[in-house]
Amino acid sequence: MSQIGVRVLMAKSARVERGKSIFLLIDCNNFFVSCERVFQPGLRGRPVIVLSSNDGCVIARSNEAKALGIGMGVPFFKVQFLCYQKKVVVKSSNFALYGDMSRRVMMALKELWSDVEPYSIDEAFLEADDEICEVLGHSIRETLLEWVGIPVSVGIAKTKTLAKIAAKIAKKDPSYHGVYTLKHPGVDEAILRKLPVGDVWGIGWKLSRKLPLLGINTAYELSQASPHQIRSYFSVIVERVVHELNGIPCLELDDTVQDQKSRIYTRSFSKRITQLKIAEEIISTFATRLSEQLRGARQLVGGVIVIIRTGAHVEASLFHKSSDYESCGDPTSDTCVLAGAAIRALRRCFVAGVPYQKLGVILTGLQSQDGMTEGLFDRERRVKSSALMSAMDGINRVYGADMVRVAATGWRREWNTKSLHRSGAYTTDFGELLRV
Repeated sequence: MSQIGVRVLMAKSARVERGKSIFLLIDCNNFFVSCERVFQPGLRGRPVIVLSSNDGCVIARSNEAKALGIGMGVPFFKVQFLCYQKKVVVKSSNFALYGDMSRRVMMALKELWSDVEPYSIDEAFLEADDEICEVLGHSIRETLLEWVGIPVSVGIAKTKTLAKIAAKIAKKDPSYHGVYTLKHPGVDEAILRKLPVGDVWGIGWKLSRKLPLLGINTAYELSQASPHQIRSYFSVIVERVVHELNGIPCLELDDTVQDQKSRIYTRSFSKRITQLKIAEEIISTFATRLSEQLRGARQLVGGVIVIIRTGAHVEASLFHKSSDYESCGDPTSDTCVLAGAAIRALRRCFVAGVPYQKLGVILTGLQSQDGMTEGLFDRERRVKSSALMSAMDGINRVYGADMVRVAATGWRREWNTKSLHRSGAYTTDFGELLRV
């Protein structure tokens, strides 16, 4: 066992003996860029950006790219010449790779520690004993880099809100070696005085505009506000933020995975969709992806909602947005059934010739497959459907996505989003395994 493993086990045993707890936020650094660098080490130390679907906007930047002044969310065409000048490496988004790397990070965390709450694709909260939290933070940071190859920053504090602030400090200041603890009263106050209130976790952009009207511009000023007054003006949620900034935990660690109540798959297209046949291919492809997610989560759904709309800047006479619902009958996760229902809903709201920019499919009212009661005459149909979907998923896992698919999704797929700079799906597709 490595020294890192011994340190983590020692920290775990120490936590069992004591009762005082503190929160750690594990935050992956520039996550999408870090995922690209795991399989392309030559990108380390170079400016790298990752683009959104259709290569539209910048959604991730390396520290080197940030230093060049490339902003988050900026349209790519605005910085394209700068990227050429400064030799910035441009990557299209590769969510299959990022999702799998996130899964590996979370699995590694759960292997190292018992109390883990995944918060987002690149963040997770832990709860540990106060006296060993910094040792644990450094151990986890080193272990994740060794096991998964992803660098992380660790923020440590008495509350989740303060841990988020500590993680930002750990990420920005290299002198802390990726781990920072908010526990020094004078230092903590100075940090909160410099932090804009809009950067506090739980304070959205709308609240960040309203709070200055009460003379609250920084995190420190919010921490000094009356919780009762804040609740009367806003909500109990903002009151909890005030308590959390004062070191009073209001948000407990939730290590249980909650079942999703809805699933959505939407996309905007640079090339406008004017033909029903193309729209049917898109909608049935979205329904296929959602049905795969349902089967992976052992969930069923009774119907689908299709949404379509034109762009915001289209001529007023052509502007159109609509949605429609179609029942699947009995709850199901069958791709054929969901795709058929989605197409029927689409046909009712689609207007030929209108330049649609955004299409999507929404599944609501999800239920667990395990708790489903079968009807007397449904068993044979369900068995056949399950066998077909299992065979379909198995073939696609081995030979690549969409090797077997419903005909409605089309063949050429000229509507596919633009991804001129996408890396391979190194961990989820045998056909794109890294070649050495």
